Amino acid sequence: MVNVGGNHSIRGGTIAQKCYNPANRTVERLLHPMLRVNDALVPVSWDLATDVMADISKYVIARHVERA
Repeated sequence: MVNVGGNHSIRGGTIAQKCYNPANRTVERLLHPMLRVNDALVPVSWDLATDVMADISKYVIARHVERA
């Protein structure tokens, strides 16, 4: 049997419903990027968020090469 219990494939188009949680900080994160600093989420600029992601991506690629 497929899809027992309502779990959907990533390709099924319903995964966003599972990720969005109005009781969580998701509502704020949809308005602006947030970065965890000392165990707290703080709003950051889009420029900083993209710079952080670029740096993390470069690190992962450099460290794990073909497995990245």
